[in-house]
Amino acid sequence: MAEQTVLTPGGHRSKSLVHHIEPGYGLRHEQGRLRKFNVASNTVTDFPPVVVGAAVPKRQAFVAARTGAAMEGETPGPVPALGSGWIVYTWWDSGSSTSINTFSTTWVVPHAPATYSGQTIFLFNGIQNTGAGFGILQPVLQYGPSAAGGGSHWSIASWYVTSDGQAFHTSLVNVNPGDTLIGVMSLTGHNASQYNYTSQFQGIANTQLPVQNINLLHWANETLEAYGVSQCSDYPASPSTPLKGINLLVGASHPSVSWTPVNRVTDCGQHAAVVSNSSVEGEVDLWYRTVTGTKSLSVARLSDGRLQLWGLGQNGSLYSCWKTTTNPSAPWTTWGTFPALPGGNGQVPHGGNISDHRPQIFATNGSGTLYSCWKQSTDASSAWTAWSPFEAIPGGGAHAVAAGRLPDGQLQLFAANAAGTVYTCWKSTTDPSASWTAWSAFNNVGSGVTQLAIGPLSDGRLQLFAINSGGSISSCWKATTDSHSAWTSGSAFSPLPGGAAVIAMAPLSDRRLQLFAANPAGALYSCWKQTTDSSAHWTAWSAFAPVPQSTVGLAAGNLEDGRIQLWSVAASGTAYSCWKQTTDSSSAWTPWSTFPPL
Repeated sequence: MAEQTVLTPGGHRSKSLVHHIEPGYGLRHEQGRLRKFNVASNTVTDFPPVVVGAAVPKRQAFVAARTGAAMEGETPGPVPALGSGWIVYTWWDSGSSTSINTFSTTWVVPHAPATYSGQTIFLFNGIQNTGAGFGILQPVLQYGPSAAGGGSHWSIASWYVTSDGQAFHTSLVNVNPGDTLIGVMSLTGHNASQYNYTSQFQGIANTQLPVQNINLLHWANETLEAYGVSQCSDYPASPSTPLKGINLLVGASHPSVSWTPVNRVTDCGQHAAVVSNSSVEGEVDLWYRTVTGTKSLSVARLSDGRLQLWGLGQNGSLYSCWKTTTNPSAPWTTWGTFPALPGGNGQVPHGGNISDHRPQIFATNGSGTLYSCWKQSTDASSAWTAWSPFEAIPGGGAHAVAAGRLPDGQLQLFAANAAGTVYTCWKSTTDPSASWTAWSAFNNVGSGVTQLAIGPLSDGRLQLFAINSGGSISSCWKATTDSHSAWTSGSAFSPLPGGAAVIAMAPLSDRRLQLFAANPAGALYSCWKQTTDSSAHWTAWSAFAPVPQSTVGLAAGNLEDGRIQLWSVAASGTAYSCWKQTTDSSSAWTPWSTFPPL
């Protein structure tokens, strides 16, 4: 009679080969087998011996569809109606002789599936080796049952799964939708060709799994794995899970990374999308279904005062619309396609107005190369130039682009590189055709920058805000109204409840700045300058009127009469908007309304 099998993030495996590693214990490979050891006393406990068969080729056991074919030493599992195993994933290999020292990823627990029929969803970042003695170490978020337990709720554990049919896991810890998780794997030591690692969810007790004396782990992945899915609604109700803050260290350095997406099962429109190849603040989005609509928005002001809006579609295309007349109540044009960047659209454009009031916008492609275009003349209806390459930012991987107009009309540009270090350059003179200065390091807002926003204080000085890794906010501003004055050294801004994920800002009609930010759970907050004195304090953060869906993107701009219009983008691709009801800066905001879809 075939032995009972249980489910792991590595498929169905013999129950006798799956082991619980209690808190305070770890795994050590010695005497030809994996043994459990007590971290405090170093005492060792043996598991039953396992006869290791032929080496399983790289990823075969984990990527292959579960269609009845069993891996070495494994009893076939049930065949579900839709695809199983590794559904979609991205991978990057540091090289078989180069160990990954740290690999961490931050994500928010998604909404539970709309339907539950016993299916299991696994989400994780993992590292593994290849060839004989193959194993994968992974901090795993699961929905549904597994050998570790679970059910119709989310829970987490660390796992080590090997090619000889074994699997080891820590105790399950329940988590809730909206919780922020940081899955971390670290190299803790090595001796000759044997390496020690740990896997854990940062700050969550009983999730740490030390694994010692194993082969070098060098193949990194971000993965959606599923079993028993019978309908598309068995996937999480959230359209996707963005895996953000991807931080990779090889030795003491951040490597150049290029994630390769693999979409193995697409029956519901599942796909993996590489948003940023940064090795400090990278992002990979794992999609559960096809979603149309908006991914992100940005706004700029035309020379006649009308707003122009850009939208990056979920399909990767770039779109634009604008106010039909200078009347602030005028309708918007319908969306039309905007020329794509060479190499594909990476991030939605951001920009500002050069000294003759023509807008110039900047955008990055999928490889982090920066491009720019601008209006050909001061006529607001004139054509845009073609995209042209902008000077490469030191370190490459440009993102978090922001531009602001100095008091004398010169435009200043900021961007972060792949490591999250900010650089800046500016127009060399007030001539709108003047050249740009070379990039120079800008350390005033700290490191690990994921997003920037800039706006003018009431006296015309620029204030810059940055979201740093971990969701903290830092800020600096021009010391005087002289465009050539220094920037202040920067300081921590009031923490946003839950940490900041996205940020936008615009001046009120009386020129006080108002700042908007959403946390990783999508809750929107706002604060503003208390008076029109440019040195006035900021109010405390306060909850903004709830958006019909959680916020993952923000944009803000000023209508022709000075009122702010604000946009919120939901993960579903729906965009919402509201605006100040009157030109009185203290007036109420309109209710949220759906903005026309792309």
